[in-house]
Amino acid sequence: MADKAYFVLVNLTAMSFYLCNNPLEVLPEGISAYIYGYDKPRFFGVVKRLGQGVTTSDIAYEGVTVMFYYQRPDEDKAGYYLLFASDNIDDTDPFELTRVLQEAVRWYVSLSGAALTVEEFDILKGYSQELPDFQVFEDSKTGECLLNFALGAHAFKSFTDAQAFMHKDLGIDRELVYCALPAVNMED
Repeated sequence: MADKAYFVLVNLTAMSFYLCNNPLEVLPEGISAYIYGYDKPRFFGVVKRLGQGVTTSDIAYEGVTVMFYYQRPDEDKAGYYLLFASDNIDDTDPFELTRVLQEAVRWYVSLSGAALTVEEFDILKGYSQELPDFQVFEDSKTGECLLNFALGAHAFKSFTDAQAFMHKDLGIDRELVYCALPAVNMED
């Protein structure tokens, strides 16, 4: 029995997603759920909790991601989460898969019964008006920073390190990276 995997597939709506968690195992630290999108474009995704002492320093993901914020009914405050497609089954265009992952986020949040208001749920805003496809999460407890962009999510020891990566490694103009008021999503 120990060598077999058992999964609970839950689909409580007409959406094209299943929640795929093994009821016989505890999810790894920081992982909130596994989601399977079974209509084309198909994907297998992982929902990871950010902050609250859960390290983000191990995140170095190349692929489609969506960062979001919401409050679960069983928690006293809202939190930040990252949904990443661990398997893009149909090799879908990243921008189309991003749209589908955003639908999956809305579906996932709706499972908890949480109201979908801006105060309780939001797909994170862009870094700036000029860089809307970049989001930054900074953990106020550890100082770690997670940069989420169209084709990946990478952790950094600081916000300054994330900015340096955007400018030097991704080739974004210095003026755009070091703008006066970037939108940094910070956990309290």
